[in-house]
Amino acid sequence: MMKLGYVLLTIFAASNGFAQEYETAGEIPLSNAVPESLLAGSRGTISESVYNDGMLNSYVVTAPQGEFKVTSVHGLCKLVREVNAIQEIAVLEKTEAFSDSAVEAVKNLGKGAAHIVTEPVEAVKNATEGVKEVFRDIGDRIDRGDESGDTEDGSLKSLIGFSKTKRRYGYEFGVDVYSNNETLQKYLDQIAWAGFSGNVMFNVAATVATSGLAGAAISVTNYTVALEEIIRDTTPGDLRELTRERLLEQGLEEDLVNLFVRNSEMSPRHQAYMAGALMVMGDVEGKQFLLRRAANSKSYEESFDRQVQAQMYAHINSKTPIKRFVSVGDSRVVAEAQDGTVILAATVDHLLWTENLDKLMQFKNERIEEHGLGGKRMLWLTGNASESAHAGLEGLGWDIRPRLIGDYLDTLCSPAVPEVSLESN
Repeated sequence: MMKLGYVLLTIFAASNGFAQEYETAGEIPLSNAVPESLLAGSRGTISESVYNDGMLNSYVVTAPQGEFKVTSVHGLCKLVREVNAIQEIAVLEKTEAFSDSAVEAVKNLGKGAAHIVTEPVEAVKNATEGVKEVFRDIGDRIDRGDESGDTEDGSLKSLIGFSKTKRRYGYEFGVDVYSNNETLQKYLDQIAWAGFSGNVMFNVAATVATSGLAGAAISVTNYTVALEEIIRDTTPGDLRELTRERLLEQGLEEDLVNLFVRNSEMSPRHQAYMAGALMVMGDVEGKQFLLRRAANSKSYEESFDRQVQAQMYAHINSKTPIKRFVSVGDSRVVAEAQDGTVILAATVDHLLWTENLDKLMQFKNERIEEHGLGGKRMLWLTGNASESAHAGLEGLGWDIRPRLIGDYLDTLCSPAVPEVSLESN
């Protein structure tokens, strides 16, 4: 049964004209859906057709290398960096330096020698596509992130070197080396194999070391830069283990930590960033509720969303200190500030006042009341909300804090691609 306070709030809202006509999902103008700096810096073409489902935007980006689809603004920022990097590598492949390194790479691999003179770049592409076939016996170990051990043979050492080189390029281009973007992975493989096995290194002149929302969300620390360097220099297996240790140090239950770390849908990067965001929050109670939600992620996209949400709370905590996180049922989690304010962080691009949102927020209010939480309520959004959504949510007692990443988009997106130079190993 609803608490009396909530019933009175609902009656008060209706009597003061807060009831809003519901809005419907549909297309919104590109200029309203994408930061201007991102439009200016994208080397791909972002479609004018942007669909908003009431909460999230769906985007299509086209480039010579293909068509890419993504949901959410923070997902688009990630994609733009990836497309820019892909196009930079594609240009690099046409240079004499890359062709020379490709020749050396194929020679060192010992495969496809007949194509070295006439098609060196194509040869290294074929070589990278066949890396796991060439190293068939150790491919499974690399997939698991197990790149360590005292019994490494020459092939394993070679593949470890390739993996390390690839992580360096991911770091320098400011992209996620564990991204689910297959086209990005293909191009990173090609430049990494040519760089590692061809005995050269392509230096990215203006490295972007603070990719991801963390550069904005917890800029009060040196955490982001340090973590990017750790991701660059640490094997996937060791990175997962480091994440596990950091979570256990925070007093989180070992079984839950193991469940989180073993979730293959979460990349080592997502896990490391989430663990870091929780660590930055200090002695906040109830972190296990955020971790459990992330541990149950069913896809790369969902795990990325959980990572961003944790980083949002880390940022909020630096402004409005959080006392604890509270599970209000069905995996739903809210934060309670030191002053009693209830806080909800949502990765939302553009919020519309829909019947579903109305019912959802009424349900949240009921559960918040049932758990003895009251007082002021704040809803923090990565994006914004329509006027009707603002009015409807305020009528339900929520203070809206939109555009959480609005002041930090340059840090989040950094869309410009740096020039690449050649250096001998």
